[in-house]
Amino acid sequence: MTVAEMLEMTRNVMNAAGSTQWSDTNELEPWLGVAHWAEWADLLNTNNALLMQTVTVTQDANGQFDLSSLNTGSGNTAKYWYRILAVASPSTSAGVLSFYYRESRFQDFPNPQPNTSLPYVWYRFGSKIQILPIAAGQSMSVTVNYRPPRADQLASNSDTVEFPEGYEKIVPWRAASMALLKGGNETQASRDITAQWQAMHDAMLLDLGRQSTWPITARSFDTPDMWGG
Repeated sequence: MTVAEMLEMTRNVMNAAGSTQWSDTNELEPWLGVAHWAEWADLLNTNNALLMQTVTVTQDANGQFDLSSLNTGSGNTAKYWYRILAVASPSTSAGVLSFYYRESRFQDFPNPQPNTSLPYVWYRFGSKIQILPIAAGQSMSVTVNYRPPRADQLASNSDTVEFPEGYEKIVPWRAASMALLKGGNETQASRDITAQWQAMHDAMLLDLGRQSTWPITARSFDTPDMWGG
């Protein structure tokens, strides 16, 4: 669906076609953006592999890199990182990764530390990612999942809003449920619409939460070949 089609559906769901109470530009488009990104957050928390990319970054003198460097593109092609899935150090062989870094916490490995005593870890440090041991100038391969531009960030209302095919209507339904709360005049209508989009939303997460019939299981942080090692 395009932005314009989502706006039209949002008004129709609200029973507000032609109403001047809600401005497309100042109210409904922002709500579409909020709903769009909230839905993508739920999708990526359910299945973190739906939208993925690998970004190359470089450690600075402190072994850090900016989180903003995990975003790529601009405008309609922008990709905004959501979760870090893997941090790896490339080897000297082209296209080969030498080892992966494990996520940790500042409290466990406060920097600076003597590099010789450190495992290979990373953690968030404010607006940066800290890599330990520090290797200034070393490139890193970081795999993330990401969210596309929000519906209200697209250049034109004729642009297509990126969302899983067949589930696009969930976004305007969610936007409508939020927009109707304006002034508290349509609270009950908002609740009714919320129940409808929540049912569609839950069904979508069940559909897209996994790629096969293999069950989702709890896993330990290490791998079997590390047990007893």
